[in-house]
Amino acid sequence: KHQQQVAIKAAEFPSTLAEWAAEPNRVHANCCISPQAKVGDPFRSPEEWAAAGRGRHHKFYFINRNGAKLRARLFAPIDTTKEYPAVTFTPGLQSYNEINSWFAEGMAEAGYVVLIIDPQGQGDSENCGHEPDGTETSCPSTNQPADTRSAIDFVVSTPSSPYPWAQGTNALGTPTFNPFWETVDPERVGIAGHSLGAIAVTPIGQEDDRVD
Repeated sequence: KHQQQVAIKAAEFPSTLAEWAAEPNRVHANCCISPQAKVGDPFRSPEEWAAAGRGRHHKFYFINRNGAKLRARLFAPIDTTKEYPAVTFTPGLQSYNEINSWFAEGMAEAGYVVLIIDPQGQGDSENCGHEPDGTETSCPSTNQPADTRSAIDFVVSTPSSPYPWAQGTNALGTPTFNPFWETVDPERVGIAGHSLGAIAVTPIGQEDDRVD
C-alpha cells in the first residue's frame, strides 16, 4: 500500500512542478520535497478518503498575510445541511499537510471542518512574500505564527466577509473566501499544531478572540 501511494504522489509531482514553473516569480527552494516524503499513513490518502464517501476534501492554494502562496487542504463532514466547528492545523518544521491528513480526516468524521496548511517555505508553499502587485518582499525560512493567523482568517471567511489577504494581481486564481463557508460555525473555532506549529498556535489561542 505504501508503494502504491508513493507511485500516486510521483505521478502527481510533475503537475506541481508545472504549477511552479508557470509562476517564475515565486521561489520554491523547500527542503525534502519528494513523492516519498508526501506519504504518511498510506491508508489515509485524502483523495481515497473522500472518494470512499467518508468526508469532503478540497486541495487549493491561498495567499497568507505576508503575500506568500500557501498550499492548503480542507476536510469536512459529508452532510452539508449543518454548521460545524472549525479547526486549523499548523504542521511542524519541514512537515507537510499530507503527513497530517490523518488528523483532519478523523476530525472531519467527528464533525469538524479542518484546514491544514503547508507553512511558508515548506511543502508546496512558496518561500517569499509579495506585495499585492506581486513585488517580492521578505523570504523567511518559515513563519508559522503568521500562517496560523492567516489560516484562521481564511477558515472564517465568507462571500460577504471575504478573506482580507487575497489582494491584487498577487492573488490571481486563489479563493477569496472559504469554499466550505456555509458549513462553518464562526463562533466555534479551534487551532492545533505539531512541534513548531504547536509553539505557534499556543499563544495565538490565548490572544485571538476568534479562537474558542
